[in-house]
Amino acid sequence: MGYAQRDQDDAALRLLESANVPDNEAKVKLCCLVMRYGDDKEFSLRTVDLASKWGYSPSMLMLECTEIWSQGHRFDGIQDNIGSANDTQEAS
Repeated sequence: MGYAQRDQDDAALRLLESANVPDNEAKVKLCCLVMRYGDDKEFSLRTVDLASKWGYSPSMLMLECTEIWSQGHRFDGIQDNIGSANDTQEAS
């Protein structure tokens, strides 16, 4: 993963950290970051701390986001560049 992607993810995480009550969009974005940075101790600590602030363990967040995703949620815009191309585009 390049430095540009990490910088974008860091900026996205800082925005998420400002949310006291997350909406579905914020939960799914955080879940993507939790999965992407599971092996990065510094970044992972921040994502897990935020999940905890919102009342979730990483596994609880994953379960909730799986349910959100299965109900048809998709990102409002792909400009956030979080997740894979499959996460941000409808199947044709």
